[in-house]
Order: sequence, then structure tokens, then C-alpha cells
Amino acid sequence: MANRGQKRIAVESFVDKRARTGVSPESRPGSSDSKNQTVMSSSHDTHEASCGVSMLPRSGGGGEGDLEEGKFKELVTGLMEGKDESEQLSLLTKLCEKLPFCLFNTLSMEFVDSCSPVLVALVGHKNNPNIMLLAVRALTYLCYINPLSARSLVKHGVVPALCQRLKNIEYLDVAEECLTALQKISYIEPIHCLESDVIITVLSYFDFFPANTQRVALSTIVHICNRLPSKSSSHIIGAAPILCNLLQYEDGELIESATTCLTKMLEKVHTSDMLDEIYKHGVIQNAMHLIGSGTQMTLSSKTSINLIMLLAKLAAGSNAAFRTLFQLNVTDIVRDLLYTPDEIQSSTLVGEKNRMHEVLKFVNALLPTPTIKQHSEQKTEKEVFLVENPDIVKKLGYVVLPVLIQEAVTGVNMYICAVCLSTINNLIHFSKSDVIQDLLHSVDFPSFVVGIFTKKDHNMIVYALHVVNATMRKLPHVYLQPFIKEGIVFAIHALLYKDCKRSPLFTCIQMEDGPTPMEERILFLAKRVWENHFEPKALSPNEGVTDSLQKLRALSDSLIAQVTKSVEAGILINQEDTYFLLHQIISVFNKKDSVSIFEFVESGVVKALVFYLSNGKYLAELKHVDAVNLAYIMENKFEAFGRLLFSFSDNPAQEKSPLFTLVRLLQSSLSSLENFPVVLSSMPRQRASYVDVPHRHYIPHPCLKVQFVKEEGEVSLHDYAKDIVCVDPFVPVTEIERYVWNKVSNDDSGSASKTNESDGGLEVDSSEYVGVENTPKMLIFYLDGKQLTDDLTLYQCIIEHQTEKGHASSQTSEFWDHVYKIVYKRGEVSQKRHSKISCIETLSFSSARNASFFQDTSFFYEIFQSATDFENACPTWEILFLLKTLEEINKCGLDLMSCHSSPTDEVGSMSELNAQVAQHNLVLANELVNKKLTKKLEQLLADPVATSSGALPTWCNKLIAWCPFLFAFEARCKYFHLRLGHLPVSSRNPRGSNVRIPRGKIVVRRNKILDAASRMMKSYSNNKVLPDVEYYNEIGTGAGPTLECYTLICHEFQKSELRMWREGQCATLGEAHNSLSVSYPYGLFPRPWSPLKDKSSKKLYAKVVKKFTLLGQIVAKALENEQVLDLPFSKSFYKLILGKELNLYDILSFDPTLGKGLLFLLDIARMKNAKSEDVGLLSKKVEDLYLDFTLPGYPECHLVDDSETRMVNLDNLEEYISLVIQATVKSGIAEQVEAFKSGFNQIFNIRNLKVFKEEELERLLYGEHVLWNSDNLLAHIKFDHGYTASSPPVLKLLEILNEFDHRQQTAFLQFVTGAPRLPTGGLASLNPKLTIVRKHCSAGTDNELPSVMTCANYLKLPPYSSKEIMKEKLLYAITEGQGAFHLS
Repeated sequence: MANRGQKRIAVESFVDKRARTGVSPESRPGSSDSKNQTVMSSSHDTHEASCGVSMLPRSGGGGEGDLEEGKFKELVTGLMEGKDESEQLSLLTKLCEKLPFCLFNTLSMEFVDSCSPVLVALVGHKNNPNIMLLAVRALTYLCYINPLSARSLVKHGVVPALCQRLKNIEYLDVAEECLTALQKISYIEPIHCLESDVIITVLSYFDFFPANTQRVALSTIVHICNRLPSKSSSHIIGAAPILCNLLQYEDGELIESATTCLTKMLEKVHTSDMLDEIYKHGVIQNAMHLIGSGTQMTLSSKTSINLIMLLAKLAAGSNAAFRTLFQLNVTDIVRDLLYTPDEIQSSTLVGEKNRMHEVLKFVNALLPTPTIKQHSEQKTEKEVFLVENPDIVKKLGYVVLPVLIQEAVTGVNMYICAVCLSTINNLIHFSKSDVIQDLLHSVDFPSFVVGIFTKKDHNMIVYALHVVNATMRKLPHVYLQPFIKEGIVFAIHALLYKDCKRSPLFTCIQMEDGPTPMEERILFLAKRVWENHFEPKALSPNEGVTDSLQKLRALSDSLIAQVTKSVEAGILINQEDTYFLLHQIISVFNKKDSVSIFEFVESGVVKALVFYLSNGKYLAELKHVDAVNLAYIMENKFEAFGRLLFSFSDNPAQEKSPLFTLVRLLQSSLSSLENFPVVLSSMPRQRASYVDVPHRHYIPHPCLKVQFVKEEGEVSLHDYAKDIVCVDPFVPVTEIERYVWNKVSNDDSGSASKTNESDGGLEVDSSEYVGVENTPKMLIFYLDGKQLTDDLTLYQCIIEHQTEKGHASSQTSEFWDHVYKIVYKRGEVSQKRHSKISCIETLSFSSARNASFFQDTSFFYEIFQSATDFENACPTWEILFLLKTLEEINKCGLDLMSCHSSPTDEVGSMSELNAQVAQHNLVLANELVNKKLTKKLEQLLADPVATSSGALPTWCNKLIAWCPFLFAFEARCKYFHLRLGHLPVSSRNPRGSNVRIPRGKIVVRRNKILDAASRMMKSYSNNKVLPDVEYYNEIGTGAGPTLECYTLICHEFQKSELRMWREGQCATLGEAHNSLSVSYPYGLFPRPWSPLKDKSSKKLYAKVVKKFTLLGQIVAKALENEQVLDLPFSKSFYKLILGKELNLYDILSFDPTLGKGLLFLLDIARMKNAKSEDVGLLSKKVEDLYLDFTLPGYPECHLVDDSETRMVNLDNLEEYISLVIQATVKSGIAEQVEAFKSGFNQIFNIRNLKVFKEEELERLLYGEHVLWNSDNLLAHIKFDHGYTASSPPVLKLLEILNEFDHRQQTAFLQFVTGAPRLPTGGLASLNPKLTIVRKHCSAGTDNELPSVMTCANYLKLPPYSSKEIMKEKLLYAITEGQGAFHLS
């Protein structure tokens, strides 16, 4: 039954796919007039001739089905008995009229078996073409209604009959109908079609058919090639010339189908002679033209991957193809493939091909593994070619080596890492010594090699030994000392000698007693490398210790000793000595000969720095220091360390700052030491199942089989009644606990405890783990003796358990078939775990100093709490702690540089300060990203289990919450959307496995847009419904009107009459608005309101707060639905959204004039305290400003009760500055910000946004600032329905779009998509893709205007006679065509 059910699903999915392809079949039969059937012509439109059923009802049979089948039997009986052609034609016409309305899967196989021979016989009718046409059409309908009908038709010889009609082609529409029938049959019976030579037959008159029919013909061949048997070359080799020629066509669908067929064919070809035969037909030239940078074709990711696989197969198996590739300069093609980003690659799913991986396999085929033979004359033809052409190898090496090294070190796919290492080894083998030295000089080769030794995989160690051997054989004098410095000598020595001291880097290098065959191979290679290259030089690990390592060790030990003294004394002592030690440590990093990863890890400097910054790490043991002093000590240490790092950056001769060097070393060490598991599911297809726990229902994924067993000796609980139950794998253990408790409890009153529902919270709430809380625990579960964690799902608990036991990192069917024995016992009232830093809970972490280095001092609490959370679970937590610290120091560089400057320096705008910071070599955000961890996250997010349930490993959730900067922005976006319940549009499975988000229709009046927004949020704020907007008295609904509605809502929120935002210097009348809108170059920031409000102000203020609540709902809903908003928030407002505190320097970002004025006053206050000038002169400077205690720019905002009479003077200057800052960024906007967050939380928890920085949140919400440029415009636009990339009107349009300024680009996007901005990722992320189609004009072409379909991002463009006319019409359309939706 399971197989039948799965087969039925497969067939249904095929019918659905066919219905979605856009082939609109014609249900009417052909004309009965034989005169209309002319030789080699069609009596019908091509579109109608490609017949099929556009959409069949999808319900079951029943009584009506039986009645329908009875009528069909009468028609078939008449056909069997009828001898007159007119009678047969009439019956066939009725049959074809009724079949399209038959319900899916309602015709029985008995009926199909009875009518199949009749229809097959009529297909071969000799005289009447209409009978032929209708007979073929009828059997095609049978295959639509019941796909398994194809088997019955095949038994009665339908395939030879259809092929005969195609071979003796007389009537074009009959031939087209035959192709459609074969398309249906080939999906069910591909082997029979192959053996009947259907491939050759459908290609015989391929060029006679229109494009739609050609696609149908090729889809037939694709069905056959997808299931080719191993010995099928004789049936497919004849199709190679035509398929290779199809690569020259401009139809993207034809090219994709042709490449699929050729790739599948080559997989079944195992002889070089047959590969040479395929090569002769120009496949290499055509494929290289398509994937080269000069092509105008926009290829899908699948097509690009197929072409690469095609070239790799030919390069590996055909000597002639190998030579031709290099003669055609394949190196340039490889460069384009390696260094041109694949926008679709980020959405690659498990089981699908990865373009980069296929390119690396192609490179490996271009540098084949050399044969190991005794005589050089026995070299293969490829080896001889590479040896005789060293310049070719050198050129290819320069292109591929950096990528090979990067993929080998950061990759998580061990097979691809092995491919990269094999290719590197082959490159070294085929290159001359001077070339190798030149190649390897451009990369940090020793660091790369030691990174391979740290891999937790024996195959990687084998390849690393091969690479070391090849390098030392050719360049021993160059790489001996670097290999010692990087610890490679230590690694090889550790392999050979078990008792030697091991570095933390090489803990994986440990051979057990009784080695496996792989371990024996490793030992053999290690011994050979040691004896050939290191032992003759009398090297030993102890003698190979470098000066840098010894110095760092001594300094680290001294720093730990100094901090220990300070901790024991309870005060900061010998600060000068500590500062000197830190200075010495950073000086080592600052040297030209940088510290290696081995020296960095082995020296213990990471532990020493963490020990210093955490003040001895064990803060709970600090009994002699009160909370305020402890806060001061911690802040002082961080500030001193940060200033020290930046003081070294002041040296202009220093190429890289110590901060950059330290980050790089930490990242490399993290990649080498981390061992976070990646466990992937291996479900071939989603299968539904019925579960008992936690409640009986169907789930769309497999279940886990569990046996609940009472712990031996437990007397207060019953035995669980059932032997084995099916459990939903993705429910928390707490839900399972409540279910089992009700089954086994002796207490009548026992009931499940109340739990707080999660909002899909993204980060771990730190407050949950600090302090003591009594939590009733009903049951405790154990799996193999280990207690299950309550807040994890059962699936996650099992995965973690298997990972700890060292099981494989992928699941097989046994994972789901295995019965898991879970032991339960009665729980006790337990206390939630204390944080080691529970004493810090009482700290406010606020400093009395005005100019604190870390203005957001909650950072101290978060970093120490999270660090202790990781300490026992993660062996790399010290590295993570230090990276987190450096990221905060790097982020606070602006404040630091401002404080570091002289008080009398003129402080400019935010841009000037940013320029000042840039001169100090701060680390860029991409330098903080760990490529290896990012790849691990992306691999997990591509796993079907993760996408369907959000069940990620616990390390993933914790690490993203604590150190989000380690992961690339794109990966965090996917993670963010996954935790909200779905993946972003760009990452969804193209096969449609993701659950479709429901839509809700809402009618909107354009003159009451905010009222509509309020109604929308009341209806849809509590569910994941996607609003579908329809404007009152307008035609059209869908994505386009919805996007425009969001844009109009944003414009309404920016109107100055709402009094929501600080007003800029130039409030202007917007073109699309009826009132003034806030126009502010530094972004929107909440307008401050005085706490001293009168009654009228309070009423207005209440409306403002209500508007902020609605705005929060709109912003959250837009983020949830992946829609950009035309809301230019300031950077400081984004910081408030993320829960960060603002300070004086943030005012510079949204009001530079006020910010500079406050800094000027702050300088005066500092000079007064320092007594650096005459007090009288300073007092006169302040009094000459005539400032009162009202907020600058907002005289109605009173800072104190007597604000209008009280003037600012030197004595109250600091109070004035503090009150202005409070009113501007704290108390004056607190209620508005809280209202915004309150509205936001009604959609989803605002804490989910904390994985982003403010700049990233702006990209996510506001879209891209740069819309497009000439380089990426062609690559991300699709052309269809009359246009190709080389069509003259298309070329004119591309020129016009490149000439548009930013305002015109915005108007064009608003016109075509409904939104004035592009989503994150630009044009590449636009979904659906921007498509240009030909508009057929009834009148003169130059008199027509372009029109659009905003839901599909379609631009219907007439073929104008000139570029000038096209630009004029397009500008007129995008400016005057806004504000309404009508039929076009």
C-alpha cells in the first residue's frame, strides 16, 4: 500500500506540474472538415494544437463517476462497431468533448483496457486526418485523467503507432498531438519509449514545429533520459548531434532540457570512443559559449550546473575534448565560474547540485591525478600534454588555487574538500619548482596545510600528508621553516608518537590501539614524509619551538599571574604593569612576521586575555568588591584594552592593525578548533504519518517510534499502557511530559503545568537563566541514561545524543525506523540553574562618567552570562568570548575616537567622524564573518527537516544569539525567516514543498489609507495571513496592489501633520501627497515630547502614541511577509528598535547641528572642570548663547518647570546638557518607542531582530540603496513571449534603464512592481523575476504605451521604432501611470 500511495503522489505531482507550465490545452476537438487538414500545415492555432487539460477537477469518484464511465463505454462500443467514417468522427468528437470534464482518476483501468485498442487502431487510420487527430487527443486525455492509462496503451502498441505518425509526417497538428501524447506516456513508461526509438523519432522533424511544441518534444526526451538504464548507449547516441545543436538556440527552456538530456546521456556512456563521438558535434564550443562572460543568455542555475557537469565529464573521459578545452582557453571560463557569484546558489537544497562544487569537480578533471608508474614513457596523454605546456598549468593555477584553498579549509562537505586537496596536489605535481613557489607565495600556504590537519577526518589527513610530501619534494628550502612555525612538524610527529605532548589544534590526531586500514595508511604516509623530509635534519618538536611562541607563552603566564593578584586583592593594582604586559603582547602581533595559528593557540594567549578581560573569569567568587566597583573594573579593562589596540593603529607604517590581526587569528583558530555537529536528514520525500503523542493527528513528516518505560524502582507512577507509540519529533519534551504524565500519574488532580508559549523566539532570554526560580517538574526522561532537555524537541535530543556518541553526521532510514526506549521517573521541584555571574544581576552597569567608552553597558552583562552558558558545552568558548569582545570594541570605535581626540578639536558631522574612524583601520563586518560556520548554517537551513520544523541544533541557536556577527547576513536572513515559520522567497524549494502562506483580501480606499492599515492589522496581526489588497473602484488584486498599499501607508506616516517625527530643515510638499511630509536627509527619528504636557498636548500625544503602535504592526507584518517599506528610518531609530541605548554621539547621526552644539558645550564643561581656561571667559561664552531650559528647536518642550525664565550658565551647563540628551534620545521619546515595540510584538517578538545590526535591519526593511547598474541588469531580467536578450527593442530598453537616474529608477520600479525599492539582494532577489514581453499593438506601435502586470513583474513593451520614442513613452507611463490599477 505504501508503494502505491507514493506512486500516486508522484503521478499527481506530475499532473500538477504540467498544469502549472502554462500550456493552455484546448479541450475542443479538431474540425470535422477534412478540407481543413492540409499537408504539412495546421488547421488550428499552434497554442491550441498543443492540447491537454489546463486544470482538471481533483476529486474522487463515486456514483457520478460510474455514470460518466457508462456513457464513455457506450461511445467506445459505438466506435468498435461503427464502420462509417462520419459516425466514427462524430463519436470521437463527443468523446473528446466529454473527457476534459471527467474527474481526476475516476476512469477505471478496466475501461481503459477496453478502449485502448480501439483508439490505438484509429490512430493508424489511413484516410481521415480528423479521425487520427481526435483519436490521439482522446488517448492523451486518458493519460491526463488516469496517468496509469499509459501502461495499458503501451500494451496495445500505442508508441509504435504514434512514432509512425511522426515519421510519416503529413499533418502538422496531428504530429503535434502525437508529441503531447508521447510526453504523457514517456513519464510513466520511459524504458518502453527508449526501446521504441522515441528519442530519434521526436527529433526527426524538430525544426518544423513551433517553440511550444519543441518544448513538449524535449520534455519527452527528458523523461526518458531521467531513467536511462545502464546499457542504453545504442538508443541515445544518435540524438547527440541534434541535442548539441540545440545549445545554439535562444530559448532558455530548450537549452535547459537539452543540457539535462546530454548530462544524463553522458552518465551512461562509459567508453572514451562514445565520448569522442559526442564531442565531435561541437558540444564543447556551444557549452563554453553559453557559460562564458560574453553570452547574452540568462541561464537558470540548473542549466549552468548541467553545462559544467557536461564539460567535466568530457574532460575526464575524452583526450580530444581535454585538449580542445585548453585550446579554447578554458581558464577564462573557469575564472568566470569561480569569481562570478551565483545568486541562486544560496537557495541550494539538500540533494540538489551545487554550482561551486561542480566547478571544482571540473577543475579536478582539468588537472587529473597522475599515474604512479616506473617509467616516464608510460604517462597518459593528458599528463604529457600538461607537462609539455607548463604555461597553461601556471595560468590555470593562478586562477584556481585561492578558491581551492578557501573551499578546502572552510568547506563542510568532506568530499568536496577532498576534491580540492587532490587538485592542489596535482597542481603541485605538474608545476615546475619556480612556478610552485610563485603560486604558493600569493597565499598563506602553511596555514592552509595546518588547517587540513585539524580536520576531524582521516581522509583529510591523508591528503594533507600528500600535499606536504609534494611541496617538500620540490621546495624543501622554502617551506621547512614555515612548516615548523605553523606546527605541521608537530602534527606529523603526533601521528607517529602517541606519548608526545599534543597541541589543542591536533587533538583529532590520535591513533587507537589496533589501527584500522585507514589509520595504517596514515601512519605509513606520515613515516615516509618524516623520514624523507624532517628526520634527516634532526628535527624534533621541542627544538622547533619558535621565538614568538616562547615570548607569547611567557607574557601570557605573566598576565594571568598579575590578574590573579588583582582579583585576590579585590582592587585594581599594578595597572601600569598590566598595561605594559598587554602592550608587549600586542607588540608581538604587530610585527611584520605575524604569529601563526599554531603559535597563537599553543601559547595560551587567548586564555590569558580572556582571564584579564573577565577579571579572573569567576566573578561569583569576588566577595571583596561591591557591585559598583565591579562594574567600574570591568568597564575599565575593556576600555584600556580597546584604547591600546587603537593606539597601535595610529602608526601609518603599519599595514594591518593589531585589531585586524587578532581577529584574523581568532577566526582561523575557531575554524580549526570548532567541532559543532551538522546532522542532516536523508528523507527521500516528505511522507505523512499519524502520531499519538502529544495528541492524535496527522503530520506532514515522519514520526519517531518511542517506547516509554518506567524507571526500575519507581513506585509512585503507573506503567505506560502501550508498548510502542508514534511521537511527533518536533514538539518540545515539555509537551511530551504533559501527555505521559496524564497516562502514568497516580494523582487525580495531576494536570499539566502552565507554560509560556513562545513567539518563535530567536534568541535565548538571558533573564531565564539568572536568579533562582522554583519550577514544578512532573517527569524526568532519560535516553540511554542521559536526561532529556526540556526546551528541546525530541528530535534535537536524539540528534545531540547520537552526536555525542560519535555516530555518523547524516540520517538513514534506520533513524526513523528505530524504536527509542525512553525511561521516565517522577520529577521533583527543582531550581533553575544559577548563572555563575548571578552576583552581576544586581549591577546596573551604569557609570557616573559622562564619556564612557561602552555607552551600552548592558553589553557586560550579556557577554558574561552567555560566556558561562557556553563554557562547559563548547571547547572554543574562550575564542568566542574574545571575538565577541573585539566585535564590541570595533563597533564602539566611533565613540572611542571621539573621546580619544582633544577636547578642543572641532567635531564635525557623522560622515566626518566615520572618515576619522576609517583611518584607524577598523575591522570590516565581513572580516568578522566565519566562513566555515556560515556554510554549516546554510547547510542546516537547506535540510528538509529544518525547513519544515525549524529544528536546528542547540549550538546553532545559542551561537547566533550570542555571536550573530560570525554568520553572513544572507544566512542570518534565512535563519530569521525560518524561525518565523518559513524560509524567504529566494530560498524556497522550487518544487513547492514549503507550505503556501494563506491570503486574506481587503478593500482599500486611497483617501483613507491609514484607516485601511488599521483594519488590516486588526484582521491579520494575530495570524500569518498575507494581505491581498484591492482598491475601491479599481480592477486588480494581488502582490502589486499590496506592495503599493504598503508604500502609500509609509508616505502617510511621514506626513508632518501627524507630529511623529523630528522635522528637518526642508519640509516639502510631496508630489503624491496632499500635505507636508517630513523630508530629512538623516532619516526619520521620533519627535520629542515634554513630560510637562497640558491637556491639549496630552490628547495629541495619545494619538501620536497610537500611530506608533500601528506603525510597529505594519513594520513587523512587512518583515514577516518579506516586503520592503519606503520608510527612511535613521540609524539611531534602528538602534532603538534593537533595544540599544543611545548617547550624545548618536544625536550626530540624525541632527548634526544639535550634536555639534552639545559637544561644544561639553568641551566647555570639561575645560571648566580641568580649569584649563579662565572661568570668567568660559562663563561669558555660555551666557552669550542666551540658552534657556527648553529643548533646542522645540520651544514647547520644557526641560524643567521654570524653563522659560531659567537661563543656562556655566554652573548649570552640565545639567542642561544631560536634560537635552534625556529629552532627545531617552525620556522624551520613550513612550513612542515602547508603543512601536508593543505593536511590533503583536506580530512576532521583536527580540528576533537582535541577530541583525542596525545597517542590516535597514537593508531588510528599507531595501537596497543601489537599485541596479549596467553590470547586473542583463543577468537578472527575463525575456519572453516574443523577446530575447538580443532583440533590438530589448537592447534599447537596457540602454534606457542604464541612463535612468535614481529618481527615474524608483519610479520605474514603482510602476512595474508596486514598490519603489528592491528587496535585499537587489534584482537577483526579485520574485517573480523582472520579465520583459512583447506587447502586440492593434494600432500603430509608436502610439501605444507600455503596460505592466505588477503581480508577475511583467513589463509589456511595444517594439518601438526608435530609442527616443521608447524612452519618451516609458517615462510618460511611469510618471502618469501611478496611483491606479486597470486592465491593460
